[in-house]
Amino acid sequence: MHSKIINPQTHGKNVYQNTGSAARTLNYLVQESKGQDKEASFFGAATDALTADQVRVSIDTNVKGLKETDVKFYSLVLSPSEAELARIGNDEGKLKDFTRQAMEQYAANFKLKDGRELASKDLVWAATIHHSRSYRGDDPQVQAGEKKEGEKKEGYQTHVHILVSARDAQQKLTLNPQGQKRRFNMQDWQGQVQETFDKSFGKGEEQQAPTGRGKMPTPIATAAQQAKREAKLTARVGHINSLLGSSNRLDPEQVVEIARKREFDKSFYRNLSFVARRAADGRPVEKPHQYLQTGQLEKPLVATRQFKAVLQVVNSANKNIPQRSHVQEIGEERKRGEREY
Repeated sequence: MHSKIINPQTHGKNVYQNTGSAARTLNYLVQESKGQDKEASFFGAATDALTADQVRVSIDTNVKGLKETDVKFYSLVLSPSEAELARIGNDEGKLKDFTRQAMEQYAANFKLKDGRELASKDLVWAATIHHSRSYRGDDPQVQAGEKKEGEKKEGYQTHVHILVSARDAQQKLTLNPQGQKRRFNMQDWQGQVQETFDKSFGKGEEQQAPTGRGKMPTPIATAAQQAKREAKLTARVGHINSLLGSSNRLDPEQVVEIARKREFDKSFYRNLSFVARRAADGRPVEKPHQYLQTGQLEKPLVATRQFKAVLQVVNSANKNIPQRSHVQEIGEERKRGEREY
């Protein structure tokens, strides 16, 4: 289960821009549904039959007390894994019920100063279900050359898009899930969402790779898929090496090992693309294997012992130079009565 709050700065400024009307985001969601040969429909806490226009009005009119540049709404996504969707038979009804529970937890996660706990009925929100996804340019499969950008992903890809107002239903509270953790803890909510799904539909035993904190689980590839991925990576390393001198070339086996440890994640492929660009520009990365592991460039040595000694001599000489009491920048107009030095 992957649950997140979309950041317009990194997930599409135009589509998810949220300081104005919700119309643009809703139009995108409607078009996405049409692209999946489905008519867009929305549901809320107590109804299954909302139109995009009804959702827009409910969000756009729930802004009392907000400034023009303030965030008006947030876009959330609930994205069960393929195995989790299989557990519920990819059933829309079960997914709607689960979404309503997730929004109850979203509301309850806000810590109010008076200690009061909010419920879903205190929010203004609506959601829609999409059934397919396409590969993006930064997906590991695209980076590895296994898939093409825009190609439809296989298997169950059903997920839920939610729009929730930044103000409560009474328009007295501003609810910011991206603010201070003591007011709303995102990781707590994500954990509760996962726990609710598992309690409602059972906990699957599908194999998953170990995950770091806040990292989306990555299904373990089959042996054939892994071998194909590593072969493509080795070929890519060979191309990068063709752009480098012998002293800067990558060790293919070491690169593959780094990729395995990083689970062939997006960050690894971003780092590899950076190494490739620098190689093409004739500015090879110092210690490229270290960069592939950490994403941090080797810092240049600021000052050697010899340079420091020279610097001390220069500073000492400067002390003996008489300093003027006034320095006028070139082009600075002299004030009346001011002497010229």
